Amino acid sequence: MRTRPRTLIGGVGYRYTRDLAFGPLLIDRLRGAPWLDGIEVEDLSYAPIAIVQRWQESPYDRIVLVSAVPRGFRLVGTLCRYCPTGILPDPDEIQDRVGEALTGIVSLDNLLIVTKNFGVLPREVEVIEVEPDDLEWGDGLSTRVSEAMGPAIEMVRDAVGQGSTDGDAAAIEALRQRDEILQVLFWLEGEGLAPDVRAANLHPFIEGGEVAITAHLETLKRQGYLEPTGNEPGRYRLSVVGRSEGRRRFTEEFAPLLRQGHGECNDPSCECHTTGDPAACTRRGADG
Repeated sequence: MRTRPRTLIGGVGYRYTRDLAFGPLLIDRLRGAPWLDGIEVEDLSYAPIAIVQRWQESPYDRIVLVSAVPRGFRLVGTLCRYCPTGILPDPDEIQDRVGEALTGIVSLDNLLIVTKNFGVLPREVEVIEVEPDDLEWGDGLSTRVSEAMGPAIEMVRDAVGQGSTDGDAAAIEALRQRDEILQVLFWLEGEGLAPDVRAANLHPFIEGGEVAITAHLETLKRQGYLEPTGNEPGRYRLSVVGRSEGRRRFTEEFAPLLRQGHGECNDPSCECHTTGDPAACTRRGADG
C-alpha cells in the first residue's frame, strides 16, 4: 500500500534550443537526488499523445511541470508558479492542439490541454515556468535564465513537499487562493470598481480570514505581482506583470462566457488589448 501520493516532476522543452531547454536541463539537475517515496522525475519533452497513453496505464496523483514559456509580458528570467485552471478551450482549439500533438509538437500549454482533454491530468497540478530570452538553436542557457535555475529547483522542492501530505495540500490551496486574488483584482480594476485593495476588501471573494489574505498579498508583492499604493500600509494594486497574469488566468477561467477581453473595447488595435490595462483604453466611452 502506498503511503504517499504518486508524484511526477516533469520538464517540458526542446534540448539544444537555448532557453527552451530550461525544463529538460532542470530535470537533469534533479536526477539522482534523494526524493521522498512516490516522487518520480522525468523529461516529458516528447509527443503528448504518448504521454497520455502512459498516464492512462499508470496515473499520477500529483504533477509538477517545469518549462520555459515565452509569454512576452514578463522580464527575461522571471519565474512564475501557479496552478492551471483546468478550463478547456473551445472544441476547435482542442482539435488544433490534438493535431499539433499528433505531429510531435512539444509545448507546456499543449501538454496541459491534451492531457486534460483525455482525462489523464490529475486535479493537483502545479506549473513553474520561466520567461526565456534566447530561442535560437544552440547549447546553454542565457545568463538571466541560467540564474533562475537555482530558485526554480527550490520551487520544485517546495511544490513536492518535505513532510506530510497535509502540508502539501495546504501549500497547493494557498497557491490557488493567490491565483484567485490575481483574478479578482484584475476583475475589480477592469470594471472600474477598485484600482487598489486592502485585505478586508477581498473577504467577499476569497476564503480565509484577514490575516491569511494579508499574507497572500505580501507573498504576491514579493513575487512582483503587486505593488504598494501610496503611503497607506497594506493597500496594493496590480503591477504590470500582475495585471498580465491576472488577465491570463481570468480569461482562462471565464473564456466561454466572454465575447471580448475583460476591460477591453472592440478595437483590436487599441492598447488595452496588449497591456490588459483598461486605463489605456481610449475607445470604451465611444463604444458604449
